[in-house]
Amino acid sequence: MAAPMRQIACETQRCLARLHQLLPPSLPVLSPRPPQPLALRTLDIGTELAQLGCSTPTIATLVRLFERTQRQFRQTCHDTHGRALAELAGACEDEAGYTVYAEALTSAWMERYEKGLHRAKREILVEVAAARDRASAGSPAGDGGRGSFSDEVVVVLERA
Repeated sequence: MAAPMRQIACETQRCLARLHQLLPPSLPVLSPRPPQPLALRTLDIGTELAQLGCSTPTIATLVRLFERTQRQFRQTCHDTHGRALAELAGACEDEAGYTVYAEALTSAWMERYEKGLHRAKREILVEVAAARDRASAGSPAGDGGRGSFSDEVVVVLERA
């Protein structure tokens, strides 16, 4: 009984010793690269707010809120873009393939950022214009027709 068990153990040992030869070669892992910088620009909203007739304190408040929104959005894009490039480096087999995909990924992130930023700006300006129109139509709240630009626009900024 011991002889067959010993023979099974020897055969198993030989199979395990050859197992690494049967596996496909592992893919070379590209060394992590520093993320390609995103050239993300900022937008100004102050001129448009002045054209809508906002007061100086309201413009200053909304500009600060919009700048904070831009900073947070820009940071989120940079972080997510960096993580995506790191994952891409682990999935690409060669430098040329990585470069092509990284450029496409970077371009897509820049476009996404631009569209999101313009959308946030447009939503703020639409909300300010709507508040101005409501104020000029008369306000049942008894605020003298002044309207409440800041409160309503802050809600839009926090949603964006």
